[in-house]
Amino acid sequence: MDKSLAVGLHVALKTLPFEKYLTEMVGIQSPLYDFQSKPLFYNLFGEKRFVSACRVAFPNISQSEAENIYNNLTTMCNSFENDNLGLFSIIKIFAKNHLKINGLELKCRHDKFILWRETIHGIGQLPFICAFAAASDVANPKHHDAKSRDFENFPIYVRSDDYTLRQILSKGTAENHYHLIGSSPAFLNNWVCLMNNITHRKEDFTKLEPLLNRSFNTLHKYTLYEYIRMAAGLRIYLWRILNNKNNGNNNDKSFCDTEYFDSTFYKWHKYIQSERTSIYIEQERKMSEKDRTLDYICNTKGYENVYSGIMGECIFLYRCFYALYSGDNKKILAAGDCFYAYLAIWSLLRSELTQDNYAAGFDNFKNYQDRKDVFILENTKYEDSFVNMALHTPLTTVGIRSVEI
Repeated sequence: MDKSLAVGLHVALKTLPFEKYLTEMVGIQSPLYDFQSKPLFYNLFGEKRFVSACRVAFPNISQSEAENIYNNLTTMCNSFENDNLGLFSIIKIFAKNHLKINGLELKCRHDKFILWRETIHGIGQLPFICAFAAASDVANPKHHDAKSRDFENFPIYVRSDDYTLRQILSKGTAENHYHLIGSSPAFLNNWVCLMNNITHRKEDFTKLEPLLNRSFNTLHKYTLYEYIRMAAGLRIYLWRILNNKNNGNNNDKSFCDTEYFDSTFYKWHKYIQSERTSIYIEQERKMSEKDRTLDYICNTKGYENVYSGIMGECIFLYRCFYALYSGDNKKILAAGDCFYAYLAIWSLLRSELTQDNYAAGFDNFKNYQDRKDVFILENTKYEDSFVNMALHTPLTTVGIRSVEI
């Protein structure tokens, strides 16, 4: 089961959406809907497409093994406990198998740590952490709900629950080789900056283009900038659904008109330009009385956490998963493929900013190292947050007695 989940998540988030054009994942007229007319997140594009994508991503997996993996995933998703939410059920099952709540702290089961690391290496921890927290809160509403969840100390990384190991480390360790730029959650800082400042970034992406994985332009129809613009549009769209917001103009077939948006979003490259998306982001900022600083999702100054600058992304992912698992927001269920596309683009950019390939050599390392802050260099607010996280992370780690940067 663990192998099926690990392979399935990689295929679903990093291979399958880009085998065809990702834009076809959203909109009710998508040609990728199967004969049952189910959203893509329910069926993972059907067995034939999944098996094909699986063998592309994992050439060592045979046809029959790929079919078995698909059948295993389908069986797990169809179980009563998992409410048949396709991809989102797979994410929840994987998170529940590997994570646990110990007191108030979320930890990884030590006997699952290696598989956890291998699976999240190419995707990141945060979606699984947020999904686990949301599923736990839905199952135990007396403890938390979507509005009462405390994000003050919400983790973006999890530690092992191995008590012996934790005791050994608590006796004191020294960090004697500490890279400043490499020790901050680089992808998340860049991602939040882009989601809030998406306009006029073509030059930044042009700088990144020579450093992209060589296969990028051969595998994808659109540029990386176009994909990220799409993600920014999806984020503000989903956030407004979560908060039941609209423009207040019934005559305007706007970005916030859910029914219109659902039927046309697959033409996003014509409909959503970066300037237009920015307008909706600015409107969201103005609709709040608080100073939202780094992210329109929340008032980032209101958190004392080291990672307060990226708390907005934690809240956004958590709220989306909570809405899906609780079933309370039917519009989010209807827009499930949009959230699927958002997570796929998340994984796409992360692979370009975080060294998740297995190539050896210093050149490969340096290639990634040179792009870790590419989208925040010109923005002082985000750069300060980026450095602050790098400096304070070891200081908040139990047992760290000295740091050499």
